[in-house]
Amino acid sequence: LLLLDECDFFLKADAASHFRNVAELRDLMSRGRFKVVFSGLQHVARYRKLPNQPLSHLPQPLVIGPLDPSSASSLVRRPLRAMGFAITDAQVDRLVTYCACNPSVIQLACKQLVEKLHREPVLGVAPWKVEDDVLNELLSSAELETGVRTRLFYTLDLDHRYKLLAYLVAWRAMTVGLGVPTSVAELKTSAAEYWPEGFAGVDNDDVRSLCDELVGLGVFAGDATVGYRMLSPATVHLFGSEDEIAGQLMEASENYVSDVAAGAGGSRISLGSDRFSPLTADQLSDAVGIGRTQLRIVVGSRGLLAENVPAALAEAVKRLHDCEFLETTSLRAWRDAMSVPRIGHIVVAADMTGISKESFEQSIEAAQRRGMARTARGTRAAVLVAGPGERWLLSRLVATPSHAGDLVGTEVGLRRIGSAALMAWDRIEELDLAHPRRQAQLLEVTGGWPSLVSRVIKGMHVRPFEDVIADIRDELATPEGARELVAAVGLDARDPSQPGDVGAVEAFEFLLREGLTGDPETLAELLTMAEVEIDPAESLEILRMIGVLDVDDDGEMAVEPVVAACATLALDVTRAGT
Repeated sequence: LLLLDECDFFLKADAASHFRNVAELRDLMSRGRFKVVFSGLQHVARYRKLPNQPLSHLPQPLVIGPLDPSSASSLVRRPLRAMGFAITDAQVDRLVTYCACNPSVIQLACKQLVEKLHREPVLGVAPWKVEDDVLNELLSSAELETGVRTRLFYTLDLDHRYKLLAYLVAWRAMTVGLGVPTSVAELKTSAAEYWPEGFAGVDNDDVRSLCDELVGLGVFAGDATVGYRMLSPATVHLFGSEDEIAGQLMEASENYVSDVAAGAGGSRISLGSDRFSPLTADQLSDAVGIGRTQLRIVVGSRGLLAENVPAALAEAVKRLHDCEFLETTSLRAWRDAMSVPRIGHIVVAADMTGISKESFEQSIEAAQRRGMARTARGTRAAVLVAGPGERWLLSRLVATPSHAGDLVGTEVGLRRIGSAALMAWDRIEELDLAHPRRQAQLLEVTGGWPSLVSRVIKGMHVRPFEDVIADIRDELATPEGARELVAAVGLDARDPSQPGDVGAVEAFEFLLREGLTGDPETLAELLTMAEVEIDPAESLEILRMIGVLDVDDDGEMAVEPVVAACATLALDVTRAGT
C-alpha cells in the first residue's frame, strides 16, 4: 500500500504529460497486490473529473470531512476516560457541537482541556469529574477560538470562492438566523455582486458543486434542494461580527484571487466518431451524482448538442464501478425506473424536449416523490433534458429578485466552448487545434457553439482547417445559414422541431435592436421601460441559461457576437421580405 500525501502539485505537473506517471501506477495496480492512494486538497478530487485520463478509472474520491456525531463523541470520551477523567454526555455534546464534529478541532480542544484539568487539584482517586467551570473556561477562551478559526480558514483559503460563499452564509446566519438556509441561486447572485471577477461565467451548477464540497469539508450543512447553512453556531461566530463580515464582503474584489488550477470545468469526454459530450466534466460528474439520490434538469438546444446528453451520461457510467445507466422513452418507463436500487447507483435519463407540459410535470413529480422514499442502500440520479421553449419549466429553474423558481438548484445549463475549455481538451493536439491563433479563429467564427465546433472537427478530416472555417463563415453570412443558427440556439419561436419561447425571443430582439449591454439590473430596467410584456429579469436569466448572452468579468451582459450577427441578418431579411 503506497500512500502519497500532498499530491496537488504532483497531479498538476503530471497533467502536462497526460498523466504518464499516474498511468504507470494504475497499471501496477491492475497487476494485483499493489494499491496507491493519492491524498491532497480539493484539487485531487477535481483532477479526477478530467475525462480520458487514468484517475477516472480509480475509485470514487473519499472526502475526509467531519466525523459522525457518535464517532466524534467517542473521540472525546474514550481518551479522557483512559486518562481517568469522567465527562458527562451533556459536556461531550457541548464540546462536539462547538467543534462541529471536526476531528482536528476536537483534538485541539481536548488537548487544551486536558492541560486545564491537569492544573486542577487532585481530590481522591480516579475517575475525576470534569467540572462545568473548566469546560466553560475552555469554550470561551481566546486561545481555543484562535486555533479553531485558523483551522477553518486553512480550508477556506484553498479556494477563495469557498471563502466568499462561507462569508455570505455566515452573514445570512447572523442577520436572518442559523436555521434559515440559503439557496444556490441566492448565493450565485450575491457572489457575483461582491466578487464579479471570481464568479463571472459561473452558473448555478458551479455554485452547487462548490457548496457540496464545503459540506464534505465540514463547513456547510444541507444540499441544493433545501439550501445551505453553516454547520454549527460556533462556526458562525468564527467569522466575526456583522460589521467584520460586511467588511470582508465589500473588500472581496480587492483581496481575493481566482483559482484556475483545477482545469476540469471545460473538459469534455469523447463520444466517438468526432462527437463529444455537451456536458463539461464538472457537469457530467454532478449529473451522474454517484452516492446521491437526486434530480437534475439539463437545459440546452440543438446548438448546444442537447441531443447528445444521454450518450454522454452512458459513456461516463461505463467508467464507473457498480453504476448502471438507463435511458427511458416513455412516461411509464420513467416512473418504473424511479425506484431506488437496493445496492449500487443507477442513472436514469430521458429526453423530454417537445413533450406535453403535463407529462413533463408528472416526470418531475415522480423523480421527486420516489427519491424521498429511501428504502434501499442504493442511490438513483434522474436526469431530464429540456429545450429552450418550455417557458413554464425554465421559469421554475431561475431566480430573480421578484421570483424564485421551485426547481432552482436542479438545473444544469449546457455551455458554449471557450478558450479555457479548448486548453483542457486532451485531443486538441490530435485535432491540430493546439495553436492559440487557430483556437481564437475557431471561437471567433463559431462563437463556441458546440454544433459548429463539431462540424469543424469533422471537416478537418478531409479538408484544411482554414477551408472548413471559411465555409462556416460564408454559410453564416447567408440568410439561410443565419436563420438556421438562430433556430438552433432556440431563438425562433416558429421553428417546428425546437420552438423558442416567444417572451424570451422578444426580449432578445429588443436587446439586439438597441445594442444594449450592462449588468442584469440595468438591462431588466430597460426592458421594463420598453414595456416588453414579459418578466424582464426572468427572461434575461433564461437567455443566459441557453447561452445566447455573454457575461464578462465585471458581470456585464451582452448578446453573443456570432448569434447577434446572424440574428441581425435574419431579422433584416425577414423585414425586407415582409
